[in-house]
Amino acid sequence: QAKQGLATADNDRFLRQWYEISIDKFCTTAKSCEETKTLPYKWYPYNKGGEYRKWFGNITYVVNWEHDGFEIRNFKDSKGKLRSAVRNPTFYFKEGLTWSDVTSSTNAFRVNLSCNVYDVTGMTSFFNSHQELLFSLGTVNSNLANSLTKIINPTMHFQIGDFVKLPYLSKISLEKISSRVEECIRISKDDWNSYETTWDFKVNPLVKNSNLENSLETTY
Repeated sequence: QAKQGLATADNDRFLRQWYEISIDKFCTTAKSCEETKTLPYKWYPYNKGGEYRKWFGNITYVVNWEHDGFEIRNFKDSKGKLRSAVRNPTFYFKEGLTWSDVTSSTNAFRVNLSCNVYDVTGMTSFFNSHQELLFSLGTVNSNLANSLTKIINPTMHFQIGDFVKLPYLSKISLEKISSRVEECIRISKDDWNSYETTWDFKVNPLVKNSNLENSLETTY
């Protein structure tokens, strides 16, 4: 199932970079919209598409989803007409496969974390199991799928209607491909978290791979 997500109608009001907010108001463990009704947090991770990146990443935005997105759900114009579009909220905070709407050359697909609300430009597909998700992610990031996406839609946009036209190679070994995709995600995640702008950043990789890290640990 491939779905469009949230359109806030005013990103300047409802979105922030994660490092702009109070960490005490930031939640990365929510599993459903229902759960956010009672959680004491204002900001939640937000999948907004982003630049070309495979397997994992492009997670820097947060969205004001306090009390199940009360402010966004009730964001109206001067005439009382609802401006925001809360599409498919039952799929928010669910793990999936995501991609960016706009691409200049090659499409790149990656995992959408189970703690995310997702955007209209961060379209996401959902699966019956984690293994099916991994298998599908490996399929759509292949050279074959890259050629097919250009045939299906040769423009800069790749929409849900285009995604669902990609073939699902169900007779290939799920386990073999899934294990390789897990390794690709791990490598991409390690690379993503090596940047100081990510919330799971621990130490610069240049320091990590040198004796300096040990000397710092000894000092502190």
